[in-house]
Amino acid sequence: MFKVLKTNRDLRLLFIAQNLSFMGDWFTFVALAGLVQDLTGSKFLVSLLLVAFSLPSFLASPIGGPVADRYDRRKVLIIVSILQAIAATSFLLIGDSKIWIAFVAQGFIAGLAAFVRPALEAAIPNLAKNPDELRQANAIFGSSWGVMLAAGAGIGGIFSQAFGRNAAFIADVVTFIIAALLIAAVTRPMQEARTKTQTRRIHPIRDMGEALHLAKSDPAIMSLLMSKMTFAVGAGVVSQLAVFAADSFNSGDAGRGLMLGLRGVGSALGPLVAARFV
Repeated sequence: MFKVLKTNRDLRLLFIAQNLSFMGDWFTFVALAGLVQDLTGSKFLVSLLLVAFSLPSFLASPIGGPVADRYDRRKVLIIVSILQAIAATSFLLIGDSKIWIAFVAQGFIAGLAAFVRPALEAAIPNLAKNPDELRQANAIFGSSWGVMLAAGAGIGGIFSQAFGRNAAFIADVVTFIIAALLIAAVTRPMQEARTKTQTRRIHPIRDMGEALHLAKSDPAIMSLLMSKMTFAVGAGVVSQLAVFAADSFNSGDAGRGLMLGLRGVGSALGPLVAARFV
């Protein structure tokens, strides 16, 4: 299955860029969760931090998909990575009186992330050389989030505890910069050329309506949407894993990372197992 990463240079670069970015995200989450809990002692604020990791991306998603369809995906990914790197540097300024920076900066980074995943996923078919490569790439890229949750949170917790939280924040900045450089090195076009007449303006509400209409007409798509929504409702308990690790095991950032990383193991195995039945 991983043969495609050996034979297709551009997919390999995109894969590494995606995984570095994911790993940096979880380095930051573990360090931020520990910092917020230590500074405030509030379980609610730790939960709110997870909201800052996810809600802005959800709100911006109606724009992220159309942007990936209508603008140069390589430029979109590079610009977003650079902006995320700049925003991540503000984590170094967090203190007792500036805890708000954690939520504002992370919310901004998460909002930008809404442009990354659609652009990456839409680029894969253009970079794959044949249907078999496309099938392998979809499975591998699909499992990346879980793998990096497991590796990023686990390693990030140990890294943060060993070298300090600021070191984890700096590592996150570096991953964004490297990701931008790797994406810039991709040589094949990430999308088919479009003329000005083919590129229409973005209308988020109308585009969302078209997507919902398509979902209603296809039971398979609607089932996937509903399963994702119900899973997300139950997944809110994840916000307390970091608190549980610290309160119950007194394990610091390493324990927080381990608790979150175990969730990633299951998320990583799912797409790889499912790919054998598709």
